This record gives sequence, structure tokens and C-alpha cells, in this order.
Amino acid sequence: MPGNTIHEPTRNGFSFLFRVISWIVPAQEKVHTKANWDTTQMKRSLVPGSLACYSQISFAHNLIMTAATQEKVLATNRAAFHNYHISAKYEAGAALLGTEVKSVLDGRIQLKESYVGVRDGEAWLFNAHISPYTFGNLANHEPLRTRKLLLHRREIAKLDEATTIQGMTLVVTRVYLKSRKIKFEVGVAKGKKLYDKRETEMRRIVERETQAQLKERNR
Repeated sequence: MPGNTIHEPTRNGFSFLFRVISWIVPAQEKVHTKANWDTTQMKRSLVPGSLACYSQISFAHNLIMTAATQEKVLATNRAAFHNYHISAKYEAGAALLGTEVKSVLDGRIQLKESYVGVRDGEAWLFNAHISPYTFGNLANHEPLRTRKLLLHRREIAKLDEATTIQGMTLVVTRVYLKSRKIKFEVGVAKGKKLYDKRETEMRRIVERETQAQLKERNR
């Protein structure tokens, strides 16, 4: 019947979708703990042209898009939040070497002493320590080398204005993985006064004690 006819390109599309679903679902088990897929059963239930078919394809598409846009934090600069008020944040890429990419993906980056500066119309990351890659051999990178950050021209202009005119400091607040790319979050910061730091430290102590009490209560 015409309603049950499926052309070869569409059939190939279904086959590709099943392979993608069978790959993406196990990787998302921690997020979707209740997802219990049986791809064999789903293939049998996907009657071309049926409402169930399009509903499941739409759900699979949304699942894939969610997985692609999820962020995975690789490093956080806690000292920045302790020492500064962060007024604005910018997302930046970075020109990294191959061994640097592998070390950052392993979380082997230290941001505590790092800062960002604008030089000759470009944004640069200074003093960020990326540990040498374990299997890098002679091709390893210099841990403290200066690295170029990738931002739009108008964003670089705003960062330059914040430092030269407003007297703000630029710091990297965190490093994360987004759409399979390493991103650096650049914060426009203003130094905290001593009482602000004490308040921040007191808030952290209260949060730690509260969490400890909750854990003890849930035992």
C-alpha cells in the first residue's frame, strides 16, 4: 500500500539513526537513569509513516542534540571567586597544542595564578599551568607558555576597555568541554575587600557544615 512504502534513502536514514541511538544512549545512562532502550524492539515498532515512528525519531533527535550541547567542567578557578567579584563572563576558545588538549581533557590544568590580558588587539592567557602530557615524549609543551584566546573582535574590545578604562582584572573562572571543544570562561573581575573575602569564606564554611549535617542525617 502507498502508506507503507518506504524508499531506500529513508530506509538508510532509519538504519543510521538506530546506530546513533545505540551509541548515544549508553553514554547518557548517568543522566537518563530511567532510559531502558531495546533497539531491536524499537525497530519492530517503527512502522514507516506511523505516529509512533515519528515520535520516537523526534525524541532520539532531541536526545542527540542535548548530548551535543552539554557542558563538562574540566577545571574551576576557585581562587578567582574568592578574591574577585565577577561582573561579566565571556566564552573563549584557545589555540592549544595537541599535548595541551590531551592534558586539559584529563583535568591537568591549574588556573590559580593565571590572568588574561589584551595585547595588540588579541586576548592572551598568561601563567596558566598545563601539565606535560604523560605520553608526549619530546613533543611535549612548555607548561606555562602564553596562549592565545579566541574571541570576536567586539568582545576583545570590551575586555580591553574594561581593563584600561574601568581598571578591571580579567581572569579565567573555569575551563569546560562544550560540543567537543575546549572553552575558557573569561571573567571581568573587581578585587574584593577584606570583609568581602571574610564573608565569602564564612559562607563556604556554613555550606560545608550544612552538607555534613545532611549527610549525617541521611545515614
